[in-house]
Amino acid sequence: MKIPQNIQAISPYKAGKPIEELKRELKIGKITKMASNENPLGPSPKALAAVRKFEKEIFRYPDASSHDLIQALSKHLQVSPGRICVGNGSNELIELLTRSFLLPDDEVIMADPTFSLYRNMVMVARGVPVEVPLNSAYRHDLKAMVAKVSYQTRMIFVCNPNNPTGTLAPVYEVKEFIREVPEDILIVFDHAYAEFVTDPSYARFMEEALAHDNVFILRTFSKLYGLAGLRI
Repeated sequence: MKIPQNIQAISPYKAGKPIEELKRELKIGKITKMASNENPLGPSPKALAAVRKFEKEIFRYPDASSHDLIQALSKHLQVSPGRICVGNGSNELIELLTRSFLLPDDEVIMADPTFSLYRNMVMVARGVPVEVPLNSAYRHDLKAMVAKVSYQTRMIFVCNPNNPTGTLAPVYEVKEFIREVPEDILIVFDHAYAEFVTDPSYARFMEEALAHDNVFILRTFSKLYGLAGLRI
């Protein structure tokens, strides 16, 4: 079977060993896992109660439109339901974005280093990753990223706060960045760690960003809310 070159060029993602396997290998009883940024406190008792409420219904296919969840998110985030898309973790949404917007050889700008899935999904879609090194403060160099925009650019990923450095690009820099990026280029802001940010200006950013039709914001239940295993 012939495997396309764009797939062969992808370096497989190597997840950390399961805790159970590591315990057996090292013959130790307690391990604190930090590599996956999972919430060590676990999920809220209210989340567990909600899961138990539906345990007898797991033989049924779920509502593909995620109606109830979208309505709840709409009320919580004060965003219209039509602007919310629910996925099987951010991973699925990143893949859907690259498959929906990219044609072969389209360029996608991203930081280096940042979340590795951006690069992999761009390559799966036969796009071209354009990686821009972080600045001296280990933050996204947004001006350098704008400078990389070409007629082939179709998308830009900005992980803010960035994974793996944990650094935050100031909101005033991000606003200027949005203004400078052409309106036909999709800007994807990954806010997986939004709930850990203490800068008050960051909390007001989403409403302003969504005033632009070329902005897509990723949020997740996996980090602060401790629901990584549910993939929502």
